[in-house]
Amino acid sequence: MSTLRKVTAENLNCPLCMDTFEEATLLSCGHTFCRKCLWKYDEFHPDHADMLCPLCREATPLNEKRVEGLSSNVTLNGLVGDINRISMGQHHTDESKPRCNLCLPIKSASDDQDQEQPIAVSFCHECEGYLCESCLSGHTRMVHVFGSHRIISVHDVLSKKRQEGHISKTCSEHTSEQMDFYCQDCEEVVCHKCTVVKHCGRDHSIKDLAEYETETRQKIDMLVMRSSVRRAKIEKHIGDVKQEEKHIRVMLTKMENEINRAYDEKLKQLNENKRVLMEEVARVEAMYYRKLIDMTKTARTLAKKISVSSEMISKGKRKFLFGESRITHNNLYQELDIVLGEEVDMMAPSRLRDLTGKTCFVPSASDVIDLGQIGAHITGWTVVNEVDLPSEDAMNGLAAMSYDKVAVSYFDGGVDSFNIYSGERKLLMESDDRGTHDIAFLSDGRFVATNTCRDLKLFNADQTQTDVRFDTPSESTGLTMLDVDAQDHM
Repeated sequence: MSTLRKVTAENLNCPLCMDTFEEATLLSCGHTFCRKCLWKYDEFHPDHADMLCPLCREATPLNEKRVEGLSSNVTLNGLVGDINRISMGQHHTDESKPRCNLCLPIKSASDDQDQEQPIAVSFCHECEGYLCESCLSGHTRMVHVFGSHRIISVHDVLSKKRQEGHISKTCSEHTSEQMDFYCQDCEEVVCHKCTVVKHCGRDHSIKDLAEYETETRQKIDMLVMRSSVRRAKIEKHIGDVKQEEKHIRVMLTKMENEINRAYDEKLKQLNENKRVLMEEVARVEAMYYRKLIDMTKTARTLAKKISVSSEMISKGKRKFLFGESRITHNNLYQELDIVLGEEVDMMAPSRLRDLTGKTCFVPSASDVIDLGQIGAHITGWTVVNEVDLPSEDAMNGLAAMSYDKVAVSYFDGGVDSFNIYSGERKLLMESDDRGTHDIAFLSDGRFVATNTCRDLKLFNADQTQTDVRFDTPSESTGLTMLDVDAQDHM
């Protein structure tokens, strides 16, 4: 069973969680991991179409099922199941305790099979082995030989394992040597002789294993601490976005109520005007919520990456990272360090709040048959339609008649109206030899026009000219500009 335990510990452990495989899952590169570990690893890369192997970094294509669509390692799962069934027949209490390294296996008289060594009760630092009660008694009696040996109880050894890592393993090539060194270039744990024979020269940076383990634990602690601080800031940012969402909802509700109250006071012919306004509100709402959704999605994705990766690398504190597990976790450290450097625009909610503060509904005066307008610098200028004029460079003046019509005056005289959506053209005023310089509309549908001789004339809504004439303020030469305010002042 000691051989079985060694095989299980060294060859049947997932490099990510460092525990015995559960539902071993195969990547296209040939490396195997627990399916639940790959689920968590995939959460760290939700936007990737492929999965990069945590060990060798080779890409494995993912279908729509993601990790669920990957193949199981049937052979390895069967082997793990067989070992678990064998282990179930053993005494769990004894199985979990170390055995004496000095005693020879005891032969069983009944089945002629080697039995396991006795359970150890102590550990000798100088002998680098576990001692049963008999061997411990011999150590104690032979003071002249073992008097300087340091002996500690198995309980203390196990406690030390949980706190500080593992006890050194024997080198497979130099069986008398303990693997107490780490080659940073080869990413391997080696013994002293290996550092002289195989891992020597400028291409190999050797560190004491205990020192390297301490640095690794410190690195994990630092990454976990940074993850915690970063996650807290991102959660606060998400809270700010949520608060801004409430503010926008209140603002939009207020606008809708003002629009509805104004609409109730107007006539039925304002239905089209109301529809246009509500569409504008919908566009504003869609724009703001799209920004909020983008902010939240970006922050949540980054927080999820940090949380998942931090949880995965934290396992490196519980067990000694050896072989593939060490390489895998070093890769995870690098990925998390890169993610922690990604920036989130923390001022975005504040800027969006400033923008929404400039957006409001402005109702029209009570004597104007119009609901009002949405006031905001949101989308900028937009081309609604392009309309060809009767002749090139003919336009002299331009004025809004209604929300969907404009009037154009010409150098050679005359005024036409155009529908800004359909482009339909209608004659408003015949041309004359004096031309039409500028035009402006009053609230009741009448309009005024000036000509190149600086005459100011008033026309009825049906385009008939009135007898009203206005004196111009000056007889000086030059072109005049014409405009009308909300009180019909020209």
